[in-house]
Amino acid sequence: MAEIVYQFSRKQVGKRSSNIRWITVNDLTLFNKHLSLCTQKSLEQSSWDEIYKEGTMYCLLFENKIPVARACVEKYSSEAWEIADVRVVRSFRNRGFAYEVCSYVLRYILDNSKNATIRTETDNYPMQRLIEKLGFVPLESERSVMFSGVRYVPIADLGLSQIYLNDDKLTRIKQWFNPNDITGFQPLPVYDFGNGKLTLTDGHSRAFVAYKTGLCELPVIYDTDEIVTSKTGQMLYKNDIIWCERFDLKSICDLEKRIVSNEEYEIQWIDRCNKAYNLLTKTDEQQRANWQRMHSELYLYGASEDLKSLFFEDIHGNSFSFSTAS
Repeated sequence: MAEIVYQFSRKQVGKRSSNIRWITVNDLTLFNKHLSLCTQKSLEQSSWDEIYKEGTMYCLLFENKIPVARACVEKYSSEAWEIADVRVVRSFRNRGFAYEVCSYVLRYILDNSKNATIRTETDNYPMQRLIEKLGFVPLESERSVMFSGVRYVPIADLGLSQIYLNDDKLTRIKQWFNPNDITGFQPLPVYDFGNGKLTLTDGHSRAFVAYKTGLCELPVIYDTDEIVTSKTGQMLYKNDIIWCERFDLKSICDLEKRIVSNEEYEIQWIDRCNKAYNLLTKTDEQQRANWQRMHSELYLYGASEDLKSLFFEDIHGNSFSFSTAS
């Protein structure tokens, strides 16, 4: 998996946290307790000694005396140190702990007058958002795959920004679509949202019908519409991509079991997008983080227009609503 490397670009770091501390080479038992909570294998003392001998240092974040999050600093050069191995126990995620533990390590790096870096996989959008919130920018600004004109791309390589398909719309497309002649086929709009992958911003239904007829590739154009390129558009589309990841929707074929009627489509997709728009455009990250902590076992995905109701879901897509007054 390709990675994105970031460097710190601000002068200030977030406030200090009192529930985080550095651990030493003598704290292996404590660290192994954290690894166990993360369902990871324990380390042998020799391996732990080697980590610290190389100059790497770990810190742990505690919640009710439980070590629920970790990060380390890797001192890979005399000029730059890196925030690495960030992990939060699953049942304690979506509560801002990853941000806190990264901020703690970042402050240490800057206090030692070093350049700070951090990296993550190109498809790890939640971590990319956290990294950008910390104040990091990509070192490789040229990684975008923006292009001009029409390009033919394998359908299987196209990323998704939609989690349902409308059965009525698919039926209408099948009536005119001819896989033996796509000369009149309008190119599908795509955009690289920072992961080096061309993601569909529209045209999922046409792509699906083409896939079902056996076509392997389709014409695409790079989407420059302000609906996509604006700050709000970027935020909303990246949120859509996170939804696709949550439900393990990686390519157009994965939508085959998510085809719903027109009525269900309005409820399951259009209404969902409206709720997400309310949540992301009418609140700030801190407010959303506070609400997420109230139901950390669920995923906050939307809000009512008046922000009096919040909408959560579990990993299976079952929806729950809660009042902000409660």
